[in-house]
Amino acid sequence: MEWEKEALRETISFLEKSCKKMKRVLCIIIDQLTGHWEESVKIEGTDLPPVNVAGYHQLGLIPNFSYLINNGLWIKKPWNRGGCVTMYGMKYIATGSYLDDKYFKYQNRRPAYYGIPEEQLSFTVAANEYYKGHNKKFIASIFGCAPWTDDFLFNDCYATYRPWDSGDDVMLRNCALPWLKSNPGWNLSIIYFQGLDEIGDRGCPSYLKSESPRSSKHSYIKFLDGLIGEIIEFLKKENLWEETYLIITSDHGAHL
Repeated sequence: MEWEKEALRETISFLEKSCKKMKRVLCIIIDQLTGHWEESVKIEGTDLPPVNVAGYHQLGLIPNFSYLINNGLWIKKPWNRGGCVTMYGMKYIATGSYLDDKYFKYQNRRPAYYGIPEEQLSFTVAANEYYKGHNKKFIASIFGCAPWTDDFLFNDCYATYRPWDSGDDVMLRNCALPWLKSNPGWNLSIIYFQGLDEIGDRGCPSYLKSESPRSSKHSYIKFLDGLIGEIIEFLKKENLWEETYLIITSDHGAHL
């Protein structure tokens, strides 16, 4: 649609202008995090909506998310393809577009590297070509687990897998934040939190009385809010807050 193309052109123009000033990007990808829900829907037996950022923000249950919403840019209803396909989510986060098939072909499950025909262009190639053309270089890192660590690799990018027997908190505290602290020249880092999706794979319990973080999505989003708070505190303590674009996004929402 023409309005989508125009919106994309405006977005690209804004990002190009921002990149001239931008020093760092820290992108937090939270798998299966739902941004909003139909406001009349409640979890049976409670006054709570299904777990979503907008609803929990309004209820005051996620103060660190709320701090970012109140002090930044909050997009409540982003574009989507009407389905939960992780590969589409990856390509959209990487390129900001669904308009060109070459960016999200489902069969293109791994990144295309240099020497591959342009129709196989991936974020890896596009990002490196952009920065080379502007005499810039990524000092990048990614923390998470497959396939995210595969599809967002850059030249000379530090990448580490989250141990399957650990959690998002361990990966953040033991891997991500120490790397950011010991590599002060970084300008791009991606942290992938998988825990909410793991709860979804166990049957999507929305709410249980247990306070254990992994007992339900309700408990886990509050746990995630604490991790977001640790990231905010780290950036401020390390004097990185004013020079960092902090982006929180998801690959897709969730079914009730």
